[in-house]
Amino acid sequence: LEARVVFLIDTLHNPKGGGSGPRLLEVEEGDVETAVWVKGEKADPEPLQPARERANAMVAAESRRLLYVALTRARDRLYICGARGEREHKDHWLGLIDAALDGHE
Repeated sequence: LEARVVFLIDTLHNPKGGGSGPRLLEVEEGDVETAVWVKGEKADPEPLQPARERANAMVAAESRRLLYVALTRARDRLYICGARGEREHKDHWLGLIDAALDGHE
């Protein structure tokens, strides 16, 4: 799937989708895996921190995979856009793109 022109219009979004991160965490204890529904990151008890970190890493990896797919679909032109403001997040796509292009003009 390819297009002559591709616009990435929301490159400053939060890859977690709302800031609270995944609500369903997979908790491993020994040989047993359990899924736990949680209220949100701020309400996580300390024993859930490793599960939260794994879930956040999976979300970040999926976000980077989707960015790669988006970047590789343009045949002739690629426009990268984003409006700075409240929704801006430190792990946004524009930041990843800026870091990758740093020093390459």
